[in-house]
Amino acid sequence: EYFFEEMKKLRSANRIGALLIIDADHFKIINDRWGHLAGDEALKAITSAIRDAIRTDDIVGRIGGEEFAVFLAGASDLQAIEVAERIRASVEEVIFLPEPDKKPHLLTVSIGGVAKIGDAQLSEVMRDADRNLYKAKRSGRNRVVIDYPLDRAA
Repeated sequence: EYFFEEMKKLRSANRIGALLIIDADHFKIINDRWGHLAGDEALKAITSAIRDAIRTDDIVGRIGGEEFAVFLAGASDLQAIEVAERIRASVEEVIFLPEPDKKPHLLTVSIGGVAKIGDAQLSEVMRDADRNLYKAKRSGRNRVVIDYPLDRAA
């Protein structure tokens, strides 16, 4: 709720921006193999990696399970892609050790986004970002897929 309220405030001040939805890849494996405490640690590591990769005025929130959202107020198309790729790479660089003295487990995320959201309804923006998230998942995971609603309206 907090994320969406803050996003609403920022959208009223900045008519342009982008929304990213980020989902941890193969997260169930962590919970199943090492338990929910390890899963919680993985989520903390992912959250930290996301925060390190976003800009000062961007907002991030956990919107469910292993899913996060980032609103990039005032971001251009290029900035949205750059931030999304920075997030993806930042998570991939995390050294996650679910078992001490054992091999690290690679964490990755898939990211779907929508740039140039303008005055579009939040439900429409969320639907489009989610659709792009599933495109990223279907195309191999650890990917970014962003589109531009205004470019499609021709």
